[in-house]
Amino acid sequence: MRFKIIFTLLIILLVAGCGFTGNTVKEEPIKLGTIAPMTGPLAFFGEWMLEGAQMAVDEINAEGGINGRPVQLIVEDTVCQPQPTIMAMSKLSEIDKVDAFVGPFCGSPVHVAAEFAQANKKIVLTPNTNFGKLSDFLFTTDLEIQKESEFLAKHLIKNNITKAGVMFLNNDWGVSHKNHFTKKFTEFGGTLTGVEAFDFSVTDYRTIIAKVTRNESQAIFIAFSDPATAVNQIREMGLDIQIVGQRGAENPTLINVAGKNAEGMILSVVGEMQEGKLTESQVEFQKRFEERFNESLSHTSANTFDAVNLFARAMEQCGNSDAECMRQSILTAEFDGASGHVKMNQEINGLDRSVLMKTVKNGEFVLLE
Repeated sequence: MRFKIIFTLLIILLVAGCGFTGNTVKEEPIKLGTIAPMTGPLAFFGEWMLEGAQMAVDEINAEGGINGRPVQLIVEDTVCQPQPTIMAMSKLSEIDKVDAFVGPFCGSPVHVAAEFAQANKKIVLTPNTNFGKLSDFLFTTDLEIQKESEFLAKHLIKNNITKAGVMFLNNDWGVSHKNHFTKKFTEFGGTLTGVEAFDFSVTDYRTIIAKVTRNESQAIFIAFSDPATAVNQIREMGLDIQIVGQRGAENPTLINVAGKNAEGMILSVVGEMQEGKLTESQVEFQKRFEERFNESLSHTSANTFDAVNLFARAMEQCGNSDAECMRQSILTAEFDGASGHVKMNQEINGLDRSVLMKTVKNGEFVLLE
């Protein structure tokens, strides 16, 4: 009898002991699928995305993770193309069992990601390309294209530039910029001297440039985030016209490749990311980012950092990756982020951002007065 009692007590102690090992067993990670252009002409945006995402994840994990679980990034390359994006999302969802997605970058990938999100009820948070609401489950931390294009058109007319040509990347993003810009520019009284599309494979833009700058064009709007080669060719052709870009053109490649040819180019930028407009938390984040990566903070890195934190807040609040619960959490979230104040506009599933203009002056991007 005594032996049975001792044996029973030993079993109870062993079982109880197992209950105290929870702190030493690593919790299963929360998996965040990261879909970004890691190769191709816009790979630098993918690198910026990863910097913002990794910084957010490292800071979240340093604070104990989400409800005690660490966050793990699983990265797949989209090449900024729709088919690789779908393949990446399918693999991450079916094989890696990710809880949500951050990305993608580029317009057409965002469109197919929205379709995937809606069909599979998966949360997708992109730091790029705000077309407005595309899905109940896709959100963006970027500036709305329609608002940006209208601002550009209005700026040109205000500065007595009434004749302009347009060349645009032939994907959903470029077409959207072209459509909104041309509509507003003509509504405001401007005249289009030519509108031409191109794809990623083009390296000689001179025929396109010649077509869109006929009839005494005063400006050329390039809807492309890597316009350096086109800028060089515009100047090599002897065209002394105003070159206009959008916020994606604010990158080191433009300065490094186009050099003096980029001088005087103007482009739209997100107002909340500019010197003198930063919140205290943005200034502090910028300092941490630059100390870690030894480079200036891009709007893409800031947007991605905020996207990951929106995911983390929703996951913590919901306790799991239930898409409907997370959707409601994201729609009602509000905090000071790296890109500015974060609060979703529920009509567009994106952030309301202001637009300002910059110019290239002495090899630097500076705000226009």
